[in-house]
Amino acid sequence: MSFSAEDLLKSLDVEIEKQFPLSSLSGIIKWKMRIVKPGILNLDGIEKGTNVWHAGNGYAPLDLNTINSWRYGLPKGKHLLICMRPMLFDLRDLSQETDAKIEISIWNKEIFAQRVGEAYLSGFLQTKQPLETENTESIEKDILNERFLSEDSIILMTGTKKIEDTDFNQLELKTRRPILLKAKLEIVKGTLIGPNETKKIKRILLITDRVDLLTEYELLDVQPLFDSVELTGPENIDYGDLLSERIQTPSKTGGTFLRWWKFNVETMDVTSKEALVLCVRLRDKIGNEWLFNPISGNISQLHH
Repeated sequence: MSFSAEDLLKSLDVEIEKQFPLSSLSGIIKWKMRIVKPGILNLDGIEKGTNVWHAGNGYAPLDLNTINSWRYGLPKGKHLLICMRPMLFDLRDLSQETDAKIEISIWNKEIFAQRVGEAYLSGFLQTKQPLETENTESIEKDILNERFLSEDSIILMTGTKKIEDTDFNQLELKTRRPILLKAKLEIVKGTLIGPNETKKIKRILLITDRVDLLTEYELLDVQPLFDSVELTGPENIDYGDLLSERIQTPSKTGGTFLRWWKFNVETMDVTSKEALVLCVRLRDKIGNEWLFNPISGNISQLHH
């Protein structure tokens, strides 16, 4: 699911109205809404009274003739056109021909992605549902399991950890921007063998350039239009070591003790699903690039 202009504006508390729609001489460009009150983040093109238009998400490119047909029918005032199609003209060509009484801003696919990125990095973008598994046995009841059962969807997620809580030297940062990290999720079922009994468990693993036991995460309802990257993952996973646990276990003499419960890999059943993790791409002052994963809190260096 792609992230729409209305999703972005609502996340930024922009007040909009859809009364008194404007007509267009262009069959492609449609009026969507009007800005009543700008929101909590100052974005170029988002001002009180701005009419927001959309040129759709098709593959057919948008040419200057289509833009001019739309522009000639516009009333005075501010207009923002959001266009996810390829464009066969330079944005600078439009600004040179625009009527002085009509102010037009255009967000192409790249600019729109930048705006979403600004909102996300500023902490204003609300597109997430916080969830904690806490190693529960009721994963079937949460949204993540529903998305595992959906054949077509890729699971979109992020975390709650902050760069400021890491040892990474903030003074060395030059830029930072959002990026999607390609990952794999595994729901692993199996049996823990304790001193005197066994216990069935179900755990979620996040596999990127490392393997993390997923206990706290946030699901994204929409997919931001960011670049994606894939890191080389581990060659082998020691499920027995990774999923064994120290559990408070009753003692024969009374009380409880922390005892190791070993995961029996012979009982293991694994379901896999592709995932994208919304991360932050960092660049330091000497040009090195890094990736911060807000689920694991890990920072990995990106190699070109």
